Amino acid sequence: MAAIEVSEDSLRQLTDPGSFERGRTYFGEGRVSAIAIDGAVLTAVVADTSSYPVRLKLTSAGLKGTCSCPHGTEGVFCAHCVAMALAWLDSTGEPGEPSRLSAEDERLGEFLLTQDPAWLVGELLVATHADPLLRARLEVAAGADAREAYDERPLRAWLERVIVVDDDVNYGEASLCLADIDEALDAVAELIDEGFASAAMSLAEHALALLDEAAGWAEDLDEELSETISRAEEIHSNARSVAENDLVTR
Repeated sequence: MAAIEVSEDSLRQLTDPGSFERGRTYFGEGRVSAIAIDGAVLTAVVADTSSYPVRLKLTSAGLKGTCSCPHGTEGVFCAHCVAMALAWLDSTGEPGEPSRLSAEDERLGEFLLTQDPAWLVGELLVATHADPLLRARLEVAAGADAREAYDERPLRAWLERVIVVDDDVNYGEASLCLADIDEALDAVAELIDEGFASAAMSLAEHALALLDEAAGWAEDLDEELSETISRAEEIHSNARSVAENDLVTR
C-alpha cells in the first residue's frame, strides 16, 4: 500500500475554513484527550459544549472522520475531527510535517517475507478468529461467494449491545449510546466498500429494526436519533443498490 500522508494542508482539503480554524483553536487550547490508536483507527475525546467522541480511520482513499456532534453525524469532517488529527500529528512529528503512515507496515512486511509459510498461515488463521472481515476476504480469495463469506454474527451482536432498549437511559448515557451506534454503523458501511454489500444490507435491516424498538429511550435526543436512523436507512439503500448491481453483473 502506498504511504498515506496526513498534514495540515491535507486536513484543510477535508473541511471548510471555519471548521479548520475552530479545530486548530480546540487543539491549541488542549481540548483533545484520551487519544488511542488501534491499527488504522484513531479515537479521542474533544471537549466543546459537550465531550464528543471522535474516530478517525486511515483508508486507501485517505483520512475519514466521524464525530458525535451535530455536524459530524451529518458526515462532515468537523472541527472536532480537525482538532484530533492535529493533536495526533503533533504527537508523531513536527506540526505541519507530513506523517508517512506505512513505514511500520513496510518494516513488518520485510520481516514477514523471510518467515516460514506454515508459521504465517497459522498466525493468519488465528487473526481471522478475531477479525470476521479479514476472514471473509481470505474466504473470497480462496473461491467462496462474497454473498456468503462474511460472518454477520459478531457485528449483529455488536449492534444488539449498543442499541439500548431502556426507557430509563439519561441524556448523557443516550448521547454516548448514539456515538457507539454510529461506530457500529461505520463497520456496517465499511462492508459495502469491502465487497460484502449483501451482509451490509442484512445488518442495516437489523439495525433499523432495533432502532425502531429502542425509539423511546432518547426523548431528549429525538433529532440525533432521527439522524442515526436516517444514516442506517442510507447504508441499507446503498448496500441494496450495490448488491443488486453485483447480481446483474455476475
